[in-house]
Amino acid sequence: MSHVIQILVADAHSATHIALAHETRGSDIVVLPDYARTWDETISLCFEYRPDILLLSLELTSSSPQNHLLYLSKQFAELHVVVLGNGYIPVNLPLLIEVGVAGYFLKTDEITSWLTGMRAVVSGVKCFSQHVLAAQQESTLIQPQIENTYGLTKREYEITAFMATGMDARQIATQMNLSYQTVRNHQTSIYKKLGIKGRRELPDIVAGSQLSV
Repeated sequence: MSHVIQILVADAHSATHIALAHETRGSDIVVLPDYARTWDETISLCFEYRPDILLLSLELTSSSPQNHLLYLSKQFAELHVVVLGNGYIPVNLPLLIEVGVAGYFLKTDEITSWLTGMRAVVSGVKCFSQHVLAAQQESTLIQPQIENTYGLTKREYEITAFMATGMDARQIATQMNLSYQTVRNHQTSIYKKLGIKGRRELPDIVAGSQLSV
C-alpha cells in the first residue's frame, strides 16, 4: 500500500484494540489511539478521525444491525466497514453486503487474517472469513439440490454460492485462492449448465431452485 491505513476499533472489550495495535506496529496499518466501546462512541469517533476502516464488533449493533450498518454506509461514504463477530450470531452475507459491509471476520480468526482481509478491503475487494463463509453455506445454501438439479461439481457449486452473494470473478479468485482465469473457466461451465448468459441472471436461478442466500 502506498498510504497508511487507519483503523478505528469499535468493541466493548479492550482486548481487540490492544491485540490489533500490537500486531500492526511498524506496518502500513495504524490503529487509532482511541477505540469505541458503544455505538454512540463509534459514530463520534468516525466523525472525529474519518478512518479508512471501521473494525466493528457485531455486538454493538445487535439490537438492529441492519439499520446501524446502513446508517454507517450513508453517513460515511468513504468508510470501509469490517464486521467482527463471535461466531454465534447468525450470518446473512447478502444482507451485510447490501447494507455496505466490506468484510466479516471472527474474533477466533488469526489477527494476521484480519490484516490480510483489511488490506484487500481497502483495495476494493470484499473479504470474509472462511469460517463465516462455511457457516453461511452450511446453514442457508441447499448444496445437494442445486448440484443434483444442474449437475454442478462441488467447486462449481462453491463458486455459484459466492456469485450469489454478489462477488465477481476477481473477488472469488482472491477468496478461494484461485487464479482469475480458473474462476472464469468455472463460471463459463456454470452458465452453460444453468442455462444463463451471465452472473446477473443468477438470482432467478437461485430463486427457482430454492437456493436460499
